[in-house]
Amino acid sequence: MALDPTAINDPDLRHLHAYWTGLKGDRCCPTRSDLDPAEIKSILPYVMLVDVQRDPLDFRIRLTGTEIVSRFGEELTGRMLRDIDLDGESDSIFDCYASVVDSMEPRLDEEEYVRHDGRYMHYARLLLPLSHDGERVDILLIGHKAIGPDGKPAADLRRL
Repeated sequence: MALDPTAINDPDLRHLHAYWTGLKGDRCCPTRSDLDPAEIKSILPYVMLVDVQRDPLDFRIRLTGTEIVSRFGEELTGRMLRDIDLDGESDSIFDCYASVVDSMEPRLDEEEYVRHDGRYMHYARLLLPLSHDGERVDILLIGHKAIGPDGKPAADLRRL
């Protein structure tokens, strides 16, 4: 099922989706080489690029925007998805990524959990497939935007 752009509430994620759609044209999805960071400069802090690895399927974070790093409290670039503290949500998040690889269709999700380090995470995630050959997704372009006090220590939330 195609993602309805009107379901994307965050303006930066809407912008990223519109950019991806424009690059896609008549193809199933754009390629990594189609991306021009200068065209989405204002939203780069909220963007990730994730390499899709095969046999077995896995995800390696190639690039992480500065706002995402700040919210997570650690650099994610170079790490495997399952190696990140997602407080028991690793399997469901992995499945979301895998569904985009299988369907070659964008996906919008909302996640909410408290990490083992006590950080409250609540964000919208837009997953957009990229394919160099039009047959297999090899990179995911991801927009990550906080909802509310995302990234704050959970203990501090009681004071808000």
